[in-house]
Amino acid sequence: MNNLKKIGFIFLLGMGIFIVGGNTNKVYASEITTSSSVVFYLESNNKTVGLDNTTNVNLFINNVTGIMAEDITISYNTNKLEYLNANITDGINIIQSVVTTSGQVRFILSSYGDENVIDSTKNILQLQFKTKEQGKSKIQLNNCKISDGINMERNVLKEECEGIVIKVNNDVNGDGEFTLLDLAIDSKYLNEDAISNDDYTTDVVVNGKTDKDDLDKISQEILKNKDYYNFEKK
Repeated sequence: MNNLKKIGFIFLLGMGIFIVGGNTNKVYASEITTSSSVVFYLESNNKTVGLDNTTNVNLFINNVTGIMAEDITISYNTNKLEYLNANITDGINIIQSVVTTSGQVRFILSSYGDENVIDSTKNILQLQFKTKEQGKSKIQLNNCKISDGINMERNVLKEECEGIVIKVNNDVNGDGEFTLLDLAIDSKYLNEDAISNDDYTTDVVVNGKTDKDDLDKISQEILKNKDYYNFEKK
């Protein structure tokens, strides 16, 4: 591309549209993806979270280059999740954000100058949610758009957006009730950092640790679980 010298012409190369700016030799690339390519996706290090805990969900842009602005709407179940806030990454600016009571957050984002143009996979936003109800909850991407700041603006197809499912556990092992197994799991990891994965959520009393407070809370919940205690009557 460095050998392209013509000014103000559009060069079609493969699936990309490469535009040479009118007053510079710099080449801009606006990749038009196929419907099978994911442009926006959500990811989290904690896809299994305890009840009343917070979790961070990262928004990535992918498979496009030369992008200067984005318009993104994120949808979630307000019965299961509460949206708390959003943090931007370096070089990205939140121009507008709108939060609705129906479980949608819309962000209009832009890059800080051409030096922050998006040319590769980038984490552009981090969202924080608090869990409210046990079960699985999907966070989705809707009505997304991108623009290169030259002459391209397009809708991002539904197939090009990938959401995420957050699993909320009320107990430690996610079977829906506190039992001796939950106590045994937390006892095994006592005084270690909290575990939050597809198998266990050990931080019942949220403080980032698996500690005696968790054991006390689990044992209290076991005493409340009359059906579990009276198993011989079933």
